[in-house]
Amino acid sequence: MNREEVENQLQPQEEVINEITANEESAPEEKVQKIREIQLQINQLNSIKKFKIPIHLALGHECIAVALNSVFRPGDNLLLPHRNIHYQLAFENDVNLIFIRL
Repeated sequence: MNREEVENQLQPQEEVINEITANEESAPEEKVQKIREIQLQINQLNSIKKFKIPIHLALGHECIAVALNSVFRPGDNLLLPHRNIHYQLAFENDVNLIFIRL
């Protein structure tokens, strides 16, 4: 698939951000699915060089981040390594902030 075909298949980035959010009101399995969908969208954008920085995804690790988020209490802290997009998506209610960082 060439670059033009991929771009034609992608939804506009803003539409994806508004459509898919991993918020606290979702059931855990819905959060996992939403985080996976966001990462797949980021992967497609990354494959056509939409980002100027390296993007490391965590496909398959969504459940860990959602489970950890569910047991966090106010005052808890989490120190993450450089490959942590799944945690960012699980803990951040505003996906716009994550796309701004990318």
